[in-house]
Amino acid sequence: MTHNATTLSGLPVNTTEIRYENEDYRVMADGRIEYTQKGIPDISEILHEHESDIRLIQTPEQHREALEICIEEGLAQTAHRARSGDLDAQLLHLMMSDASNEEVKRMRDLVARKAAIKLVN
Repeated sequence: MTHNATTLSGLPVNTTEIRYENEDYRVMADGRIEYTQKGIPDISEILHEHESDIRLIQTPEQHREALEICIEEGLAQTAHRARSGDLDAQLLHLMMSDASNEEVKRMRDLVARKAAIKLVN
């Protein structure tokens, strides 16, 4: 399938083969990620809350890492709320602070890589 797309600035780009597509973005045959008209505002808002810039994301791997970092930072905010007495936040924090939880360890490592993938202006 070929597709005529536009960049975030609205300028047309060359027609390129699409390797994968969903409602938020498409991955082109050359490995670039292009956000859809629905995805641009939705993903931008999520990333902006965590001081990341959608315009700097060029690959699906950067997209995935950026969202995982947002999750990790959200968990840190939840931990802060847990200390303030929010019962739901306390339960979530207790579950996520389990040292044996490999997924939590992996997400925490993402925070250290945030600057390395240059998602912040």
